[in-house]
Amino acid sequence: MRSRAGLLLALLALAAPRLPAQGEGVRRVACRVTAVDPGKGVLIDRGTRDLVKEGDAVEFRPRGAAPVTGRVTAVTDRSATVEVVGVGAMPPTGTRGEVLLPEGRKAPAPEAGGEAVPPVPDKPGPGGEEGPGRTPPTFRNQDEGFRQGQPLLVGMRPRRPAERATRVVGRGWFIGDLVKDQDDWDNSLVRLGSAATIENPFGHGGNLGVDFEFNYKTETNLVRGTDLLVRELAYDMGGTRFDADGFVFGRFLQRGLPELQYLDGAEWIHRTEGGDRYGASAGFMPVPDEDFDTGDDFQLALWYEWVDSLEEELVLTAAYQKTFHHGNADRDLLLAKVRYLPRDAWRFQGNLWVDFYLANGDAGKPSVEVTEAWLSLSRDWDDGSGTDLTFRHSVLPYMQRFEFVVPITFQELLDSRYDVLSLDLWSADQGDGRTRGTFAAWIDEDDVGGSAEVGEEFARLLSVYSTTELSLYGNVAKGSNGLGARLWHRVTGPGLNWSLLYDFSYRHFPSIADDRDDLLQHRARLTGDLDPWGGADLHLYGEARLYDEELTWSLGFYLQWRF
Repeated sequence: MRSRAGLLLALLALAAPRLPAQGEGVRRVACRVTAVDPGKGVLIDRGTRDLVKEGDAVEFRPRGAAPVTGRVTAVTDRSATVEVVGVGAMPPTGTRGEVLLPEGRKAPAPEAGGEAVPPVPDKPGPGGEEGPGRTPPTFRNQDEGFRQGQPLLVGMRPRRPAERATRVVGRGWFIGDLVKDQDDWDNSLVRLGSAATIENPFGHGGNLGVDFEFNYKTETNLVRGTDLLVRELAYDMGGTRFDADGFVFGRFLQRGLPELQYLDGAEWIHRTEGGDRYGASAGFMPVPDEDFDTGDDFQLALWYEWVDSLEEELVLTAAYQKTFHHGNADRDLLLAKVRYLPRDAWRFQGNLWVDFYLANGDAGKPSVEVTEAWLSLSRDWDDGSGTDLTFRHSVLPYMQRFEFVVPITFQELLDSRYDVLSLDLWSADQGDGRTRGTFAAWIDEDDVGGSAEVGEEFARLLSVYSTTELSLYGNVAKGSNGLGARLWHRVTGPGLNWSLLYDFSYRHFPSIADDRDDLLQHRARLTGDLDPWGGADLHLYGEARLYDEELTWSLGFYLQWRF
């Protein structure tokens, strides 16, 4: 273990000279997890309009847990997919986070979209100088129809998708996690995969998307398994400024509402001139595990999304999904979403999942039940301070489809309940750091309690491009209570980002015998993000956890390259 940790430190040390003399400023853009993409990552509510790009680092702060980091792997206009790196649970829907953007990043210049005419070189005067001896430039396009005050690109014919050249864009990845606990290597794994889009492959303007992965891992039952996981093999067409209707066929994460999960089937999306969208989908639902088995569950879905204007400050969405398990009527789900994101005012977001129990076998459940909900009211001020108030509610819905849920009794399903109200506060970022606090109260089927965490960030404490954070936290409940402290040091710079985290906590369990009712936990984690060559990202980590007298350690890497 010491030799591997030394290798990791050596790699970081070799890359350290690539850091600049002065660190590039980092601008933090608040984000929120809106959906979990099984086996791949999470979706956040920030996209290209917020200047987010592939490769950007993201930090999540799940309630009652250490921070989780990720990397943006795909971006759309209003959302982005973030792949969580390293071993750890996915941050649940509603988790608050921050996208780390370079301070100097600006919006890209608008794309012409038309046929460009190669410029004709000027004929310089004597000695190449400007002045009376210089021949005026000659342009092949004289723009006879252009009038003063018109847009620069007026009259240029935009290139249609079918006229564009065929090309392949995407990324590949190689992931390895070596995990050793007290007894075995159960959670170790190797993943090798690629996600690519072939643009205009058949000359009709559509796109062919492919996302696959080879997995080798030791599973919890100690049986080693190798799986070929195909997350996407789909062809989409339309949905451009030339065609208001878009169609997707194959296996894909539903485009209109990713919350409705993956589909083996087809989806239709229509966009109106005012910006509203609506659509429908039909097909089988793969089981969201390492195999994505399909054929047991069929779904039909309808949805509508209303926007107040093309700026989309206010967006209201409603969807209905009907599922069938082995041909029998199963789930009736109504999904409602609201997003109000003005530029300099209070923001409000929320999701509401409502299950209607119309099929047989749902005795003990009400006819209508809110099974999932999260509501968030937040505000960021110009000085960098902000606040976020979030409520989350969750119960297990009654479904015949339970392949991906830990087996429980029917009574446990009926009693399931989880509600939490949390408040996040953070002070203005004046360049030297900021103060933040998180306070929460929760209740579930067995217990009730509360938690609090306060932290101070110190910018440039050890170097001009570093941030050091010290946090104190604690929780109180009937089943357990505890206190802890966390130190997190991060360095951000071109070519290398690295961090060191140490977490210590004490937990007391009143219901356990006196000789085992206290537990000390230590956690140390070292990570590094490198750019080994153009278009590639390499994430390395080493972690050790000591639970009382049980030691668990892990080493891993995440290599991603773009093409």
